[in-house]
Amino acid sequence: ARFLAQAAQQTEDEVIRLKALAALSAHAQDHGVVKACCVGCGKTRKLKSCAMCLTAKFCGAECIRRMWPVHKQSCETFAAAREKAAATADGGADEHGAAPAAE
Repeated sequence: ARFLAQAAQQTEDEVIRLKALAALSAHAQDHGVVKACCVGCGKTRKLKSCAMCLTAKFCGAECIRRMWPVHKQSCETFAAAREKAAATADGGADEHGAAPAAE
């Protein structure tokens, strides 16, 4: 039982640390300190955007896996907002480009 409690605390501490790192990364980008940086480690080269939300940047699979518990909370929100904005921009067409039916 003590081992499980220690493991849970370590996991919670890691999530807190990762949230702080993600917030620092976002702050640096928002204030022009860097153009873009990995939300997992802060690297600024060879970044790829999250395939779902296209907002978060990662340097590789290790940072994606490590940051997923933190990023997934905002990822779905960003993805939904991006899809809503795209639908509004194209006159309400669905994902296949079809316009809404007239009433």
